[in-house]
Amino acid sequence: MKLIIHKAGDPTRENVTRNAHAAIDALDPRKAHRVEIVEYKAPRTQDANAYLWSVPYPLLVRELGHATETWHEYFCGEWFGWRERELPGGRFEKTPVRTTTTNEEGRRDVVPGDVFWNFVENVRRFAAEAGVYVPEPDPFWKEGRKV
Repeated sequence: MKLIIHKAGDPTRENVTRNAHAAIDALDPRKAHRVEIVEYKAPRTQDANAYLWSVPYPLLVRELGHATETWHEYFCGEWFGWRERELPGGRFEKTPVRTTTTNEEGRRDVVPGDVFWNFVENVRRFAAEAGVYVPEPDPFWKEGRKV
């Protein structure tokens, strides 16, 4: 179960907090449970994701070659780090530690919006250094709101 308890003043906060307490109270006392509380950060928006896949990546493909997925894997590895994976026959390959949508264990975990935009800015910086102009995204997308 995942719950988001919003900041003070949000009309849902009291009800969600009450539901969280009720869920904990209803746990089977004969079993151990893990309860994790982490700070909530809004995930990247669909507009932000669409920008990455429809503007910088296609421009890099057109100007520098390689497939879109290859660029994404490269940037994930450069941003989040690399690990080696052994293949049959004793060969090794490098893979990103995580991606923008999966964590270090390969489970779905979309990065927060601020981390995503830093990632996108890194892609834009790389493109600029390679001589590829990538236009700015809509500023409202960075703020996570639509006009």
